[in-house]
Amino acid sequence: MTPKLQEYVISKLCPSQTGFVPGQGVFTNIFRAIKRIKERTNCKQHIHGLFIDFKSAYNYTRHYLLFERFEKVLDKNEILFRKLSMIRS
Repeated sequence: MTPKLQEYVISKLCPSQTGFVPGQGVFTNIFRAIKRIKERTNCKQHIHGLFIDFKSAYNYTRHYLLFERFEKVLDKNEILFRKLSMIRS
């Protein structure tokens, strides 16, 4: 399953999906934020920021949506295996 999912993440997800796309870690968004802040402050424009820590956000995933998306990548037996392993956890 892992190679299929990795291929999907690399070829189908938008690069702004930091944390999921290889090479697009959280520092990508930190760099983007700093760049935008500098651009606006250099032009004497106001800028406001809101930072939210989503540390545990993925603990509350709607699993039915996740499994629907798996259907694009995995076969039925692989999806069933993931469902059963989640039930056991």
